[in-house]
Amino acid sequence: MTQPAPPVIPPLHARLIQQTQAWALCRGFDPTLARQLRHQAILANHAHYLEHIPVYRRFADEEGIGQQTTIATLQRQLMLPDEIFKSYNQAWLDVGDFTRMNGWLGEVFHQRVEVDISDVHSIDAWIDRLAAHGIRLVYSSGTSGNFSFIPRDRDSWHLFTTASSCSSLPC
Repeated sequence: MTQPAPPVIPPLHARLIQQTQAWALCRGFDPTLARQLRHQAILANHAHYLEHIPVYRRFADEEGIGQQTTIATLQRQLMLPDEIFKSYNQAWLDVGDFTRMNGWLGEVFHQRVEVDISDVHSIDAWIDRLAAHGIRLVYSSGTSGNFSFIPRDRDSWHLFTTASSCSSLPC
């Protein structure tokens, strides 16, 4: 089941993109406003992650962090390492157990991964099947040799593939 971002996030993203464009064009960038918008987005995402991402909720519980927190606390205690995105059992990929990979992905993503993969027998086919159901994986092998899989829903995929172009014209 898809869990949409909190309603406050899309308008914050739009305003942050406007600030990025203002910075890139050297016109009207307000660093204080940009910082405030980022902090609002971080706190809204934190609340959303607590509710919808099991692994994030476990980390927050271990640290004693609930919905009401500060940016400093999140920076100090909940900045998760990128190893989270390769915390699956490598043997599952080796033997093509994409049912377990779906289960793991649902632990690090804000929605459960309930995609039929009964006829999937390769990583590429798994990635394609997920994409057909609105889950895009950003992946890399990194230095460890194990793939990192970072799941994105339709909205975050769109931002990932388009919003970064807003900052391509630095002063």
